[in-house]
Amino acid sequence: ATRGTRLSQSIEALRECFTNDLPALGAPFTSAPMFVYPKAVRTPPIFVAGSTPAAVKRAAKYGDGWLAQGPATPDLLSTLAQARAEANRADEPFEVGHIAGFVHVGEPTWDVGAHVLSGSPQHIADTLTQRMPDGATMCQVMFRSRSASELADQVRLFGTAVAPCVA
Repeated sequence: ATRGTRLSQSIEALRECFTNDLPALGAPFTSAPMFVYPKAVRTPPIFVAGSTPAAVKRAAKYGDGWLAQGPATPDLLSTLAQARAEANRADEPFEVGHIAGFVHVGEPTWDVGAHVLSGSPQHIADTLTQRMPDGATMCQVMFRSRSASELADQVRLFGTAVAPCVA
């Protein structure tokens, strides 16, 4: 029941640790042992995932980006934009992820499933670009494979043949 609240508190604590030499951590971290490290040279971005209204609002308020747990629909993007405006963060840089689904680079020689995007690198790049919703800045794909080596081959092919074709 308190998972969301604890996550929000944890994000605030992480940001405090990354930006201050002596982080001042509030509850529930005040009783935790304190290890002081030099602050980070560069604060890593914090992405919040989830597609519930609470997760979208948490991403808008605390995150540097949002990863939808499924397609980044227009309704979710609208909720995100409204929540960022309410948090006075509408003008800050922010990444929006979109899950595009399963991909198999090339013509598969086995049944990869009806909903798997496959074909030439250019076809995959064009289709992924067309499917990107307005407002999304990054695309997450999953690869269909039967083994670790085939998965590694798919990732390599995507990186070397598909990614260069994406605008």
